[in-house]
Amino acid sequence: MAALLGDILSGVGQSKLKKVNLVLSSDLGGGSSATIASRRGFSLESGDPEEILKYQRYILDFNIERWLDRLGDETFVTTTLNFSPDVARELVVRYEELKERKETARACLPDRDMILYGMLEGHDLGRPRPPRRLNTLNEHNEHNEHNVHTIQPAHCPLTNSTNQPAQLSAVHPPPPPPSPDEGGSYPGLHELCTGLEGVIGDQGAFVKTSSRSAKDFADLGTLKHEYDSCVARLLNGQVGGGSADGRGGGDGGGDENGEGSGDEAAEVGQQQACENSALIAMSYASMSLLNTAKSSPFGSASINVINTLCQSERIWHDMQLAHAAQGAEAEVEAEAEAGSEGGSAGEGAATASSWEESLVVRSWVNIEPDMEFRCFVAGGKMTAISQYRHLIHFPRLCANWSEGEGANLMRVLVDAFESGIKAKLEGCFSNDDYILDLAIELAPSQTIANILSSETLSSDVVQKVWVVEANPFFETTDGCLFSWAKDLDQILGLDEATPLEGRLTTAPKKGASSLIYEDWKRLMEGEDLTIPGPDWNAKHRAGAGGGGGG
Repeated sequence: MAALLGDILSGVGQSKLKKVNLVLSSDLGGGSSATIASRRGFSLESGDPEEILKYQRYILDFNIERWLDRLGDETFVTTTLNFSPDVARELVVRYEELKERKETARACLPDRDMILYGMLEGHDLGRPRPPRRLNTLNEHNEHNEHNVHTIQPAHCPLTNSTNQPAQLSAVHPPPPPPSPDEGGSYPGLHELCTGLEGVIGDQGAFVKTSSRSAKDFADLGTLKHEYDSCVARLLNGQVGGGSADGRGGGDGGGDENGEGSGDEAAEVGQQQACENSALIAMSYASMSLLNTAKSSPFGSASINVINTLCQSERIWHDMQLAHAAQGAEAEVEAEAEAGSEGGSAGEGAATASSWEESLVVRSWVNIEPDMEFRCFVAGGKMTAISQYRHLIHFPRLCANWSEGEGANLMRVLVDAFESGIKAKLEGCFSNDDYILDLAIELAPSQTIANILSSETLSSDVVQKVWVVEANPFFETTDGCLFSWAKDLDQILGLDEATPLEGRLTTAPKKGASSLIYEDWKRLMEGEDLTIPGPDWNAKHRAGAGGGGGG
Protein backbone atom coordinates (compact mmCIF):
# COMPACT_ATOMS: atom_id res chain seq x y z
CA MET A 1 0.00 0.00 0.00
CA ALA A 2 2.92 2.33 0.67
CA ALA A 3 3.98 1.88 -2.93
CA LEU A 4 0.46 2.73 -4.11
CA LEU A 5 0.36 5.88 -2.03
CA GLY A 6 3.80 6.83 -3.36
CA ASP A 7 2.27 7.12 -6.82
CA ILE A 8 0.21 10.18 -5.89
CA LEU A 9 1.25 13.15 -7.99
CA SER A 10 1.27 16.65 -6.57
CA GLY A 11 0.64 18.70 -9.71
CA VAL A 12 2.47 20.11 -12.67
CA GLY A 13 4.54 22.93 -11.23
CA GLN A 14 5.16 25.98 -13.37
CA SER A 15 3.53 25.02 -16.65
CA LYS A 16 1.75 27.67 -18.65
CA LEU A 17 -1.96 27.03 -18.46
CA LYS A 18 -4.89 28.08 -20.52
CA LYS A 19 -7.88 28.34 -18.18
CA VAL A 20 -11.37 28.46 -19.65
CA ASN A 21 -14.45 28.81 -17.49
CA LEU A 22 -17.75 27.53 -18.80
CA VAL A 23 -20.99 28.44 -17.05
CA LEU A 24 -23.64 25.73 -17.05
CA SER A 25 -27.30 26.08 -16.27
CA SER A 26 -27.15 23.58 -13.42
CA ASP A 27 -26.20 24.56 -9.88
CA LEU A 28 -22.99 22.95 -8.66
CA GLY A 29 -22.89 24.17 -5.11
CA GLY A 30 -25.32 21.96 -3.26
CA GLY A 31 -24.05 19.80 -0.46
CA SER A 32 -20.46 19.22 -1.58
CA SER A 33 -18.17 18.34 1.31
CA ALA A 34 -14.99 20.24 2.00
CA THR A 35 -12.85 17.14 2.03
CA ILE A 36 -12.46 14.11 -0.18
CA ALA A 37 -12.18 11.79 2.81
CA SER A 38 -15.60 12.76 4.17
CA ARG A 39 -17.17 12.15 0.76
CA ARG A 40 -15.56 8.74 0.49
CA GLY A 41 -16.12 7.60 4.06
CA PHE A 42 -12.51 6.58 4.65
CA SER A 43 -9.07 8.13 5.02
CA LEU A 44 -5.59 6.77 4.36
CA GLU A 45 -3.81 9.23 6.63
CA SER A 46 -3.77 6.99 9.71
CA GLY A 47 -2.66 3.85 7.89
CA ASP A 48 -5.41 1.90 9.64
CA PRO A 49 -5.78 -1.51 7.89
CA GLU A 50 -9.58 -1.23 7.95
CA GLU A 51 -9.41 2.16 6.23
CA ILE A 52 -7.00 0.78 3.65
CA LEU A 53 -9.35 -2.12 2.93
CA LYS A 54 -12.21 0.36 2.42
CA TYR A 55 -10.02 2.22 -0.04
CA GLN A 56 -9.13 -0.97 -1.89
CA ARG A 57 -12.78 -1.95 -2.23
CA TYR A 58 -13.69 1.56 -3.36
CA ILE A 59 -11.06 1.37 -6.11
CA LEU A 60 -12.54 -1.91 -7.33
CA ASP A 61 -15.93 -0.22 -7.75
CA PHE A 62 -14.44 1.42 -10.85
CA ASN A 63 -13.51 -1.80 -12.60
CA ILE A 64 -14.92 -1.81 -16.10
CA GLU A 65 -17.46 -4.55 -15.27
CA ARG A 66 -19.29 -2.04 -13.03
CA TRP A 67 -19.99 0.57 -15.70
CA LEU A 68 -19.49 -0.96 -19.16
CA ASP A 69 -23.07 -2.13 -19.80
CA ARG A 70 -24.53 1.20 -18.74
CA LEU A 71 -22.73 3.17 -21.43
CA GLY A 72 -23.63 1.15 -24.51
CA ASP A 73 -22.35 2.88 -27.63
CA GLU A 74 -20.81 5.72 -25.61
CA THR A 75 -17.76 3.48 -25.22
CA PHE A 76 -15.84 0.99 -27.36
CA VAL A 77 -17.08 -2.47 -28.37
CA THR A 78 -15.69 -4.71 -25.63
CA THR A 79 -15.16 -8.41 -24.97
CA THR A 80 -14.13 -9.67 -21.53
CA LEU A 81 -12.26 -12.83 -20.60
CA ASN A 82 -12.68 -13.63 -16.93
CA PHE A 83 -9.69 -15.01 -15.06
CA SER A 84 -9.30 -16.55 -11.62
CA PRO A 85 -7.37 -15.41 -8.53
CA ASP A 86 -4.76 -18.03 -9.44
CA VAL A 87 -4.10 -16.31 -12.76
CA ALA A 88 -3.80 -12.96 -10.98
CA ARG A 89 -1.23 -14.56 -8.70
CA GLU A 90 0.66 -15.86 -11.73
CA LEU A 91 0.83 -12.32 -13.09
CA VAL A 92 2.28 -11.12 -9.78
CA VAL A 93 4.82 -13.95 -9.57
CA ARG A 94 5.90 -13.56 -13.19
CA TYR A 95 6.39 -9.80 -12.77
CA GLU A 96 8.48 -10.28 -9.63
CA GLU A 97 10.50 -13.03 -11.30
CA LEU A 98 11.39 -10.86 -14.27
CA LYS A 99 12.07 -7.85 -12.06
CA GLU A 100 14.55 -9.90 -10.03
CA ARG A 101 16.30 -11.03 -13.19
CA LYS A 102 16.61 -7.44 -14.40
CA GLU A 103 17.91 -6.21 -11.05
CA THR A 104 20.42 -9.05 -10.97
CA ALA A 105 21.63 -8.04 -14.40
CA ARG A 106 22.10 -4.46 -13.21
CA ALA A 107 24.27 -5.71 -10.35
CA CYS A 108 26.32 -7.85 -12.73
CA LEU A 109 26.99 -5.22 -15.36
CA PRO A 110 29.73 -2.58 -15.23
CA ASP A 111 27.15 0.20 -15.42
CA ARG A 112 24.09 -0.37 -13.22
CA ASP A 113 21.82 1.52 -15.61
CA MET A 114 22.43 -0.90 -18.48
CA ILE A 115 20.04 -3.80 -19.05
CA LEU A 116 19.97 -6.31 -21.85
CA TYR A 117 16.33 -5.76 -22.66
CA GLY A 118 16.14 -8.29 -25.45
CA MET A 119 17.41 -10.98 -23.08
CA LEU A 120 15.54 -10.09 -19.92
CA GLU A 121 12.15 -8.66 -20.81
CA GLY A 122 10.38 -11.99 -20.66
CA HIS A 123 9.43 -12.55 -24.27
CA ASP A 124 9.98 -16.27 -23.77
CA LEU A 125 6.52 -16.94 -22.30
CA GLY A 126 4.76 -19.39 -24.54
CA ARG A 127 7.83 -20.14 -26.66
CA PRO A 128 10.78 -22.49 -26.26
CA ARG A 129 13.44 -20.72 -24.24
CA PRO A 130 16.46 -19.65 -26.33
CA PRO A 131 19.81 -21.12 -25.23
CA ARG A 132 20.77 -18.35 -22.82
CA ARG A 133 21.64 -18.20 -19.14
CA LEU A 134 22.49 -15.34 -16.87
CA ASN A 135 25.36 -17.11 -15.14
CA THR A 136 27.50 -19.31 -17.33
CA LEU A 137 30.60 -20.60 -15.59
CA ASN A 138 33.49 -20.33 -18.03
CA GLU A 139 36.54 -21.89 -16.43
CA HIS A 140 38.56 -21.62 -19.63
CA ASN A 141 38.04 -17.95 -20.35
CA GLU A 142 41.42 -16.23 -20.36
CA HIS A 143 39.84 -13.21 -18.67
CA ASN A 144 38.31 -15.31 -15.91
CA GLU A 145 41.37 -16.20 -13.89
CA HIS A 146 39.50 -16.26 -10.58
CA ASN A 147 36.79 -18.65 -11.72
CA VAL A 148 33.93 -16.09 -11.51
CA HIS A 149 30.67 -16.08 -13.39
CA THR A 150 30.60 -14.28 -16.73
CA ILE A 151 27.54 -13.04 -18.54
CA GLN A 152 27.43 -14.50 -22.01
CA PRO A 153 24.06 -14.04 -23.71
CA ALA A 154 24.23 -15.87 -27.01
CA HIS A 155 22.64 -13.15 -29.11
CA CYS A 156 24.17 -10.01 -27.56
CA PRO A 157 27.99 -9.61 -27.47
CA LEU A 158 28.12 -7.43 -24.38
CA THR A 159 31.56 -6.10 -23.57
CA ASN A 160 32.74 -3.23 -21.47
CA SER A 161 34.81 -0.26 -22.61
CA THR A 162 38.00 -2.33 -22.61
CA ASN A 163 36.43 -5.12 -24.67
CA GLN A 164 36.60 -7.53 -21.74
CA PRO A 165 33.62 -9.68 -20.73
CA ALA A 166 31.48 -8.20 -17.98
CA GLN A 167 32.23 -10.17 -14.81
CA LEU A 168 30.57 -10.86 -11.50
CA SER A 169 32.61 -11.76 -8.47
CA ALA A 170 30.28 -11.41 -5.48
CA VAL A 171 26.74 -11.65 -6.76
CA HIS A 172 25.52 -15.00 -8.07
CA PRO A 173 22.43 -14.49 -10.23
CA PRO A 174 19.96 -17.36 -10.09
CA PRO A 175 19.45 -19.43 -13.23
CA PRO A 176 16.36 -18.59 -15.27
CA PRO A 177 13.23 -20.44 -14.19
CA PRO A 178 12.10 -23.28 -16.41
CA SER A 179 10.12 -22.10 -19.40
CA PRO A 180 6.39 -22.86 -19.45
CA ASP A 181 7.02 -25.40 -22.20
CA GLU A 182 9.43 -27.27 -19.94
CA GLY A 183 7.70 -27.10 -16.58
CA GLY A 184 4.23 -25.70 -17.04
CA SER A 185 5.04 -22.82 -14.66
CA TYR A 186 2.15 -20.61 -15.75
CA PRO A 187 -0.82 -22.71 -16.84
CA GLY A 188 -3.32 -19.93 -16.18
CA LEU A 189 -1.45 -17.45 -18.34
CA HIS A 190 -1.24 -20.00 -21.14
CA GLU A 191 -4.98 -20.57 -20.95
CA LEU A 192 -5.58 -16.82 -21.01
CA CYS A 193 -3.29 -16.51 -24.01
CA THR A 194 -5.25 -19.19 -25.85
CA GLY A 195 -8.51 -17.40 -25.08
CA LEU A 196 -7.13 -14.16 -26.48
CA GLU A 197 -6.32 -15.79 -29.80
CA GLY A 198 -10.02 -16.28 -30.49
CA VAL A 199 -10.95 -12.70 -29.61
CA ILE A 200 -8.29 -10.43 -31.11
CA GLY A 201 -9.21 -9.58 -34.68
CA ASP A 202 -7.09 -8.56 -37.64
CA GLN A 203 -8.17 -4.93 -37.25
CA GLY A 204 -6.43 -4.71 -33.91
CA ALA A 205 -7.61 -4.18 -30.36
CA PHE A 206 -6.62 -2.54 -27.10
CA VAL A 207 -6.20 -5.04 -24.25
CA LYS A 208 -6.23 -4.15 -20.56
CA THR A 209 -7.35 -5.62 -17.28
CA SER A 210 -10.54 -4.66 -15.46
CA SER A 211 -8.86 -1.68 -13.85
CA ARG A 212 -5.97 -0.36 -15.95
CA SER A 213 -3.74 -0.91 -18.96
CA ALA A 214 -0.07 -1.88 -19.10
CA LYS A 215 0.93 1.39 -20.74
CA ASP A 216 3.96 1.73 -18.46
CA PHE A 217 5.79 -1.03 -20.35
CA ALA A 218 6.94 -1.14 -23.97
CA ASP A 219 9.53 -3.23 -25.74
CA LEU A 220 12.27 -0.68 -26.31
CA GLY A 221 13.40 -1.99 -29.68
CA THR A 222 9.88 -1.80 -31.11
CA LEU A 223 9.27 1.55 -29.43
CA LYS A 224 12.45 3.03 -30.91
CA HIS A 225 11.43 1.91 -34.40
CA GLU A 226 8.00 3.53 -33.99
CA TYR A 227 9.48 6.69 -32.46
CA ASP A 228 11.96 7.19 -35.30
CA SER A 229 9.13 6.74 -37.80
CA CYS A 230 6.92 9.24 -35.97
CA VAL A 231 9.72 11.83 -35.82
CA ALA A 232 10.18 11.57 -39.59
CA ARG A 233 6.43 11.91 -40.23
CA LEU A 234 6.19 14.85 -37.85
CA LEU A 235 9.02 16.71 -39.57
CA ASN A 236 7.59 16.05 -43.02
CA GLY A 237 3.98 16.90 -42.28
CA GLN A 238 3.64 20.52 -41.09
CA VAL A 239 0.64 22.34 -42.56
CA GLY A 240 -1.43 25.42 -41.80
CA GLY A 241 1.32 27.45 -40.17
CA GLY A 242 2.58 24.74 -37.83
CA SER A 243 6.29 24.26 -37.40
CA ALA A 244 8.56 21.34 -36.70
CA ASP A 245 9.63 22.93 -33.44
CA GLY A 246 6.20 22.29 -31.89
CA ARG A 247 5.25 25.92 -31.30
CA GLY A 248 2.43 25.95 -33.83
CA GLY A 249 3.27 29.44 -35.06
CA GLY A 250 3.59 30.89 -31.55
CA ASP A 251 5.50 34.06 -30.70
CA GLY A 252 8.69 32.27 -29.61
CA GLY A 253 9.68 35.16 -27.36
CA GLY A 254 11.27 34.33 -24.01
CA ASP A 255 11.11 31.08 -22.07
CA GLU A 256 8.08 29.73 -20.24
CA ASN A 257 8.90 31.78 -17.13
CA GLY A 258 9.18 35.00 -19.10
CA GLU A 259 12.97 35.10 -18.74
CA GLY A 260 15.60 35.89 -21.32
CA SER A 261 15.53 38.03 -24.42
CA GLY A 262 16.90 38.24 -27.91
CA ASP A 263 19.06 35.41 -29.24
CA GLU A 264 19.39 33.73 -25.84
CA ALA A 265 15.63 33.59 -25.32
CA ALA A 266 15.13 32.34 -28.87
CA GLU A 267 17.62 29.54 -28.29
CA VAL A 268 15.97 28.50 -25.03
CA GLY A 269 12.56 28.56 -26.70
CA GLN A 270 13.84 26.47 -29.58
CA GLN A 271 15.26 23.84 -27.22
CA GLN A 272 11.99 23.57 -25.33
CA ALA A 273 10.00 23.41 -28.56
CA CYS A 274 12.17 20.63 -29.98
CA GLU A 275 11.76 18.69 -26.75
CA ASN A 276 8.01 19.21 -27.05
CA SER A 277 7.98 17.83 -30.60
CA ALA A 278 9.95 14.80 -29.44
CA LEU A 279 7.35 14.19 -26.74
CA ILE A 280 4.58 14.39 -29.34
CA ALA A 281 6.37 11.79 -31.46
CA MET A 282 6.81 9.57 -28.39
CA SER A 283 3.09 9.88 -27.65
CA TYR A 284 2.21 8.58 -31.09
CA ALA A 285 4.80 5.80 -30.83
CA SER A 286 3.74 4.56 -27.39
CA MET A 287 0.05 4.70 -28.32
CA SER A 288 0.66 2.65 -31.46
CA LEU A 289 2.22 -0.15 -29.41
CA LEU A 290 -1.07 -0.55 -27.52
CA ASN A 291 -2.69 -1.79 -30.73
CA THR A 292 -2.51 -5.57 -31.04
CA ALA A 293 -2.40 -5.20 -34.82
CA LYS A 294 1.12 -3.83 -34.45
CA SER A 295 3.42 -6.66 -35.43
CA SER A 296 5.82 -7.90 -32.78
CA PRO A 297 9.11 -9.74 -33.23
CA PHE A 298 8.34 -11.82 -30.17
CA GLY A 299 5.47 -13.98 -31.31
CA SER A 300 1.74 -13.73 -31.85
CA ALA A 301 -0.35 -10.79 -30.69
CA SER A 302 -1.78 -12.80 -27.80
CA ILE A 303 1.67 -13.82 -26.54
CA ASN A 304 2.84 -10.24 -26.83
CA VAL A 305 -0.14 -9.04 -24.76
CA ILE A 306 0.54 -11.54 -21.94
CA ASN A 307 4.25 -10.71 -21.90
CA THR A 308 3.45 -7.01 -21.67
CA LEU A 309 1.02 -7.53 -18.78
CA CYS A 310 3.66 -9.58 -16.97
CA GLN A 311 6.10 -6.67 -17.06
CA SER A 312 3.82 -3.82 -16.06
CA GLU A 313 4.17 -2.45 -12.55
CA ARG A 314 0.66 -1.00 -12.88
CA ILE A 315 -0.80 -4.46 -13.46
CA TRP A 316 1.32 -5.90 -10.64
CA HIS A 317 -0.13 -3.29 -8.24
CA ASP A 318 -3.68 -3.94 -9.41
CA MET A 319 -3.47 -7.72 -9.07
CA GLN A 320 -2.17 -7.36 -5.51
CA LEU A 321 -4.96 -4.94 -4.69
CA ALA A 322 -7.53 -7.31 -6.19
CA HIS A 323 -6.28 -10.16 -4.01
CA ALA A 324 -6.28 -7.98 -0.91
CA ALA A 325 -9.81 -6.66 -1.43
CA GLN A 326 -11.67 -9.58 -3.01
CA GLY A 327 -9.40 -12.59 -2.89
CA ALA A 328 -8.19 -14.94 -0.16
CA GLU A 329 -7.13 -12.12 2.18
CA ALA A 330 -10.59 -10.56 2.07
CA GLU A 331 -12.23 -13.94 2.64
CA VAL A 332 -10.18 -14.61 5.77
CA GLU A 333 -11.02 -11.17 7.14
CA ALA A 334 -14.73 -11.57 6.40
CA GLU A 335 -14.77 -14.95 8.15
CA ALA A 336 -13.04 -13.42 11.16
CA GLU A 337 -15.61 -10.61 11.29
CA ALA A 338 -18.47 -13.09 11.06
CA GLY A 339 -16.97 -15.18 13.82
CA SER A 340 -16.49 -12.21 16.13
CA GLU A 341 -20.16 -11.32 15.69
CA GLY A 342 -21.34 -14.81 16.56
CA GLY A 343 -22.15 -15.84 13.03
CA SER A 344 -21.37 -19.19 11.52
CA ALA A 345 -18.06 -19.79 9.81
CA GLY A 346 -18.04 -18.24 6.40
CA GLU A 347 -21.15 -16.14 6.98
CA GLY A 348 -20.67 -12.85 5.17
CA ALA A 349 -17.36 -14.00 3.75
CA ALA A 350 -16.21 -13.31 0.23
CA THR A 351 -16.91 -16.24 -2.07
CA ALA A 352 -15.56 -17.36 -5.40
CA SER A 353 -18.38 -15.47 -7.10
CA SER A 354 -17.19 -12.19 -5.54
CA TRP A 355 -13.99 -12.31 -7.59
CA GLU A 356 -14.44 -10.06 -10.61
CA GLU A 357 -11.33 -9.56 -12.69
CA SER A 358 -11.12 -9.83 -16.46
CA LEU A 359 -8.90 -9.36 -19.43
CA VAL A 360 -10.67 -6.68 -21.45
CA VAL A 361 -10.39 -6.59 -25.24
CA ARG A 362 -11.63 -3.33 -26.75
CA SER A 363 -12.04 -2.48 -30.43
CA TRP A 364 -9.30 -0.19 -31.72
CA VAL A 365 -10.28 3.37 -32.65
CA ASN A 366 -7.66 5.84 -33.87
CA ILE A 367 -7.43 8.65 -31.31
CA GLU A 368 -4.95 11.49 -31.71
CA PRO A 369 -2.74 12.04 -28.61
CA ASP A 370 -4.00 15.61 -28.15
CA MET A 371 -7.63 14.44 -28.09
CA GLU A 372 -7.76 12.69 -24.70
CA PHE A 373 -9.04 14.49 -21.61
CA ARG A 374 -9.43 13.92 -17.87
CA CYS A 375 -12.81 15.15 -16.68
CA PHE A 376 -13.79 15.56 -13.01
CA VAL A 377 -17.41 14.92 -12.01
CA ALA A 378 -18.57 15.80 -8.48
CA GLY A 379 -22.13 15.05 -7.44
CA GLY A 380 -23.01 14.31 -11.06
CA LYS A 381 -21.74 17.72 -12.27
CA MET A 382 -18.68 18.17 -14.46
CA THR A 383 -16.37 20.60 -12.65
CA ALA A 384 -12.95 20.44 -14.33
CA ILE A 385 -11.37 19.27 -17.60
CA SER A 386 -7.65 18.85 -18.25
CA GLN A 387 -5.80 17.69 -21.32
CA TYR A 388 -4.66 14.15 -20.53
CA ARG A 389 -1.05 14.38 -21.73
CA HIS A 390 -0.40 17.47 -19.69
CA LEU A 391 3.38 17.58 -20.16
CA ILE A 392 2.96 18.44 -23.84
CA HIS A 393 1.88 21.57 -25.68
CA PHE A 394 -0.47 20.70 -28.55
CA PRO A 395 -0.97 23.63 -30.98
CA ARG A 396 -3.96 22.05 -32.74
CA LEU A 397 -5.77 21.53 -29.44
CA CYS A 398 -5.12 25.06 -28.20
CA ALA A 399 -6.38 26.57 -31.46
CA ASN A 400 -9.69 24.72 -31.23
CA TRP A 401 -10.51 24.62 -27.54
CA SER A 402 -13.04 27.25 -26.48
CA GLU A 403 -15.82 29.56 -27.73
CA GLY A 404 -14.83 31.32 -30.93
CA GLU A 405 -11.89 28.96 -31.44
CA GLY A 406 -12.51 26.57 -34.30
CA ALA A 407 -14.13 23.30 -33.32
CA ASN A 408 -14.76 24.46 -29.69
CA LEU A 409 -13.64 21.11 -28.26
CA MET A 410 -14.39 21.99 -24.65
CA ARG A 411 -18.05 22.50 -25.54
CA VAL A 412 -17.99 19.22 -27.50
CA LEU A 413 -16.93 17.35 -24.36
CA VAL A 414 -19.49 19.04 -22.12
CA ASP A 415 -22.35 18.47 -24.57
CA ALA A 416 -21.48 14.77 -24.89
CA PHE A 417 -21.50 14.40 -21.12
CA GLU A 418 -24.72 16.33 -20.54
CA SER A 419 -26.65 14.73 -23.42
CA GLY A 420 -26.00 11.08 -22.68
CA ILE A 421 -23.09 9.98 -20.50
CA LYS A 422 -24.27 11.69 -17.32
CA ALA A 423 -27.68 10.02 -17.21
CA LYS A 424 -26.27 6.60 -18.02
CA LEU A 425 -23.79 6.74 -15.13
CA GLU A 426 -26.21 8.22 -12.59
CA GLY A 427 -26.13 6.17 -9.40
CA CYS A 428 -23.26 4.00 -10.57
CA PHE A 429 -20.64 5.47 -8.22
CA SER A 430 -20.77 6.72 -4.65
CA ASN A 431 -22.20 10.27 -4.46
CA ASP A 432 -22.02 10.37 -8.27
CA ASP A 433 -18.35 11.30 -7.89
CA TYR A 434 -16.04 9.97 -10.61
CA ILE A 435 -13.33 10.97 -13.05
CA LEU A 436 -13.85 10.21 -16.72
CA ASP A 437 -11.23 9.87 -19.40
CA LEU A 438 -12.91 11.04 -22.60
CA ALA A 439 -11.51 10.94 -26.14
CA ILE A 440 -12.58 12.87 -29.22
CA GLU A 441 -12.34 10.94 -32.47
CA LEU A 442 -11.44 13.27 -35.32
CA ALA A 443 -11.96 12.88 -39.05
CA PRO A 444 -9.36 10.69 -40.79
CA SER A 445 -7.81 13.80 -42.32
CA GLN A 446 -6.49 14.80 -38.88
CA THR A 447 -3.22 12.96 -38.28
CA ILE A 448 0.34 13.46 -37.13
CA ALA A 449 0.78 15.60 -40.26
CA ASN A 450 -1.21 18.47 -38.76
CA ILE A 451 -1.01 18.08 -34.99
CA LEU A 452 1.46 20.99 -34.92
CA SER A 453 -0.88 23.24 -36.86
CA SER A 454 -2.61 26.21 -35.24
CA GLU A 455 -5.30 26.22 -37.92
CA THR A 456 -8.86 26.42 -36.67
CA LEU A 457 -11.04 23.49 -37.64
CA SER A 458 -14.71 23.30 -38.49
CA SER A 459 -17.08 21.48 -36.17
CA ASP A 460 -17.63 18.65 -38.64
CA VAL A 461 -14.09 17.43 -38.03
CA VAL A 462 -15.40 15.89 -34.77
CA GLN A 463 -16.65 12.34 -35.36
CA LYS A 464 -17.52 11.10 -31.86
CA VAL A 465 -16.77 11.44 -28.15
CA TRP A 466 -15.79 8.16 -26.48
CA VAL A 467 -15.67 7.18 -22.81
CA VAL A 468 -12.27 5.56 -22.37
CA GLU A 469 -12.23 4.96 -18.62
CA ALA A 470 -13.95 5.73 -15.34
CA ASN A 471 -11.55 6.44 -12.47
CA PRO A 472 -11.88 6.78 -8.69
CA PHE A 473 -12.65 10.26 -7.38
CA PHE A 474 -9.69 10.18 -5.03
CA GLU A 475 -6.22 11.67 -4.69
CA THR A 476 -4.56 8.52 -6.04
CA THR A 477 -5.97 9.42 -9.49
CA ASP A 478 -3.61 11.82 -11.25
CA GLY A 479 -5.16 15.27 -11.46
CA CYS A 480 -3.16 16.17 -14.61
CA LEU A 481 -3.28 20.00 -14.71
CA PHE A 482 -5.33 20.17 -11.51
CA SER A 483 -3.85 19.73 -8.05
CA TRP A 484 -5.84 17.87 -5.42
CA ALA A 485 -4.30 20.17 -2.82
CA LYS A 486 -4.49 23.57 -4.52
CA ASP A 487 -7.56 23.13 -6.71
CA LEU A 488 -9.84 21.11 -4.45
CA ASP A 489 -12.61 23.71 -4.43
CA GLN A 490 -12.68 23.69 -8.22
CA ILE A 491 -12.61 19.89 -8.40
CA LEU A 492 -15.51 19.67 -5.93
CA GLY A 493 -17.48 22.39 -7.72
CA LEU A 494 -17.53 24.72 -4.71
CA ASP A 495 -16.51 27.83 -6.66
CA GLU A 496 -19.81 29.21 -7.94
CA ALA A 497 -18.01 31.84 -10.03
CA THR A 498 -16.29 29.16 -12.13
CA PRO A 499 -18.50 26.07 -12.05
CA LEU A 500 -16.46 24.41 -14.82
CA GLU A 501 -12.85 25.13 -15.69
CA GLY A 502 -10.79 23.71 -18.55
CA ARG A 503 -7.02 23.76 -18.59
CA LEU A 504 -4.49 23.29 -21.37
CA THR A 505 -0.70 23.55 -21.56
CA THR A 506 -0.23 26.57 -23.83
CA ALA A 507 3.53 26.50 -24.43
CA PRO A 508 6.34 23.94 -24.46
CA LYS A 509 7.39 23.11 -20.91
CA LYS A 510 10.99 23.33 -19.79
CA GLY A 511 12.35 19.92 -18.77
CA ALA A 512 9.11 18.08 -19.51
CA SER A 513 10.94 14.98 -20.75
CA SER A 514 12.56 14.53 -17.33
CA LEU A 515 9.13 13.48 -16.01
CA ILE A 516 8.55 10.59 -18.40
CA TYR A 517 9.87 7.03 -18.03
CA GLU A 518 13.66 7.14 -17.85
CA ASP A 519 14.17 4.58 -20.62
CA TRP A 520 11.86 6.50 -22.94
CA LYS A 521 13.76 9.69 -22.19
CA ARG A 522 17.07 8.04 -23.08
CA LEU A 523 15.58 6.66 -26.26
CA MET A 524 14.45 10.18 -27.23
CA GLU A 525 17.98 11.40 -26.60
CA GLY A 526 19.32 8.91 -29.12
CA GLU A 527 20.55 6.05 -26.93
CA ASP A 528 20.07 2.54 -28.25
CA LEU A 529 19.03 0.59 -25.18
CA THR A 530 18.26 -2.64 -26.97
CA ILE A 531 21.76 -3.86 -27.81
CA PRO A 532 24.43 -1.79 -25.99
CA GLY A 533 27.70 -1.64 -27.91
CA PRO A 534 31.30 -1.88 -26.63
CA ASP A 535 31.62 1.89 -26.13
CA TRP A 536 28.22 2.36 -24.48
CA ASN A 537 29.69 3.21 -21.07
CA ALA A 538 32.01 5.87 -22.43
CA LYS A 539 29.25 7.49 -24.50
CA HIS A 540 26.84 7.41 -21.59
CA ARG A 541 29.28 9.07 -19.19
CA ALA A 542 30.27 11.68 -21.76
CA GLY A 543 26.69 12.72 -22.35
CA ALA A 544 25.46 12.53 -18.76
CA GLY A 545 26.72 15.87 -17.49
CA GLY A 546 24.05 17.73 -15.59
CA GLY A 547 21.40 15.19 -16.45
CA GLY A 548 18.37 15.08 -14.20
CA GLY A 549 16.32 11.93 -14.06
CA GLY A 550 12.63 11.17 -14.40
